[in-house]
Amino acid sequence: PHCMTPRHTIQITNNIQHLSERNNMVSIANTSAINLPFTRNFSFSKRGTRSMTFGNATGIQKYKVQQTRLLHLANERKNTCKVICDAIGIYYATTTGNTEAAAEWVKDLMPGDTTDIQEIGEASLSDLNTHEGLIVGVPTWHTGADTERSGTDWDSLLDDIKDLDLKDKPVAVFGLGDSAGYGDNFCDAIEEIHDVFSSTGAKMIGYVPIDGYQFEASKAIRDGKFLGLPLDANNEDDLTEERVKAWTAQLVAEGMKA
Repeated sequence: PHCMTPRHTIQITNNIQHLSERNNMVSIANTSAINLPFTRNFSFSKRGTRSMTFGNATGIQKYKVQQTRLLHLANERKNTCKVICDAIGIYYATTTGNTEAAAEWVKDLMPGDTTDIQEIGEASLSDLNTHEGLIVGVPTWHTGADTERSGTDWDSLLDDIKDLDLKDKPVAVFGLGDSAGYGDNFCDAIEEIHDVFSSTGAKMIGYVPIDGYQFEASKAIRDGKFLGLPLDANNEDDLTEERVKAWTAQLVAEGMKA
């Protein structure tokens, strides 16, 4: 028999170790539960799409993950454009929160696509040009004033809005007032906002008959109708849903669709 030298012993030992390592690697690869040497972070979008990002690890094909993420972002941009460009924009300003609450009613009851309600002081005026139509809400705080009647961010933006070109874009106004406490100036700011948007060439719609309202006087009335929808959260809040529902249906009939 051949004699086994120390060199042969070392070679055989190494071969056995390498074979053992390969078998272990195969065993790990076939195992359903693998402890990965990197972190996995999952996130879910509003529509339930899951994206996965990996921490730094050698051998991971990152481009596949990046490709999935870029496709996801592209879809999000399309969805954003749908919200901003094709929908009815709803803008408001508020002091006590009543106009904001009314804007939520308008959003919930308006047929078709609408944006989330947006505080005008936090919005870009250039966005007003992108919508199929606009619904704007304003309270009246400076009662008896000839200008800047709302006492909100609308007042500082009136001149800038006049410079916009909203030709033929349907625009409707709703306003909050207090028919009991300030019945002599009920929803006066509706007129001011109405006339500012009208000066841009917009198609003003959504006029409401004065029937069913209890008040003394209002600058927002022309030819027997309010120049928008008056709401009274202080004294007639129980009528808000009914009034908004009828008004939003009227807006659609008058051409505001998205």
